[in-house]
Amino acid sequence: MYYYREKTAVPLITRDLYKEDVLEINHNIKLTGPEITSLWTQYQSDSLNLRVNTYMHHHLEEENEAIKLIFQDAIASSENNLREIESFFNRIHYPIPQGFTEHDVNIDTPKLFSDHLCLKYLHEMTIHGLSAYSVALTVSTCGEMRKFYEDKVHDTIKLYN
Repeated sequence: MYYYREKTAVPLITRDLYKEDVLEINHNIKLTGPEITSLWTQYQSDSLNLRVNTYMHHHLEEENEAIKLIFQDAIASSENNLREIESFFNRIHYPIPQGFTEHDVNIDTPKLFSDHLCLKYLHEMTIHGLSAYSVALTVSTCGEMRKFYEDKVHDTIKLYN
């Protein structure tokens, strides 16, 4: 964002304003507080989505192969996202959130939801994911973080479609 003073563009916000909030990272990566917060939040969301989607996938009817494939893609996406976020946290020597684990969802519980409801749930979660990734992209100043969220937006759009 720029404002103009005497025909010269001057940045309204400069990188220097963030110096107190910037965390030095190995490999010359710097993350701000909002970037760390968005990663932490995304980790929690993906760990929850992984458990819920795994449960739902386990109970889908056999004849709904197309829905099963969509859930497999969603599960793979969550697993990949968790690995990538863990990599970010490891590189900055930041603790990895506990997140939701296999102990939080009993996959052998009898089926609770219809296949239609499971698909509707996944549809709603992709909408929320797109929103969260878009917001995270707008608060990210680190190029690598922006690329990460840009990729997540594209991945989620593919799942949504």
